[in-house]
Amino acid sequence: MALVDNDGIVDNDGSCVNSDSRYQVDSLGCTTMAIQDVEFSLVVHYANDSAEITDGYLNKISELADFVNRYHVKRIKVIGHTSSLGGRIYNQRLSEQRAQSIAAMLVDSYRIKSEIIEVIGQGESQLLDSADTSEAHQLNRRIEISLKESVLLPVTR
Repeated sequence: MALVDNDGIVDNDGSCVNSDSRYQVDSLGCTTMAIQDVEFSLVVHYANDSAEITDGYLNKISELADFVNRYHVKRIKVIGHTSSLGGRIYNQRLSEQRAQSIAAMLVDSYRIKSEIIEVIGQGESQLLDSADTSEAHQLNRRIEISLKESVLLPVTR
């Protein structure tokens, strides 16, 4: 006896049974797969003169780790930045410490392999806002991570 599951295709011998109705299926009822781009971005802001990650970012960092593991991300660039306050050499070192704080958390708390993480310090070389205001300085004190992977995923209906 042939059965029909939620994909609308009769399940005969050799066809894919119980395929997920959220995804497109082929003539055998098997989920259609395609290469798709997946992306994840994270910006973490820091207090003045600090590389300490505040609790408000812990959920987003956990989401980042889940993304890295789910999609088998092969390379993560963690780019640290500072505001224009302070000297260039100090700011360069602080931006590296900020990037390293995220990298260390990914390795220590989420078991992400350190080999896939590249820590980059930009110091004050890439300000988002060059104004000399507390708002501009806060905006510039950050790390940025932007990931994009091409992965084989089921095609949604």
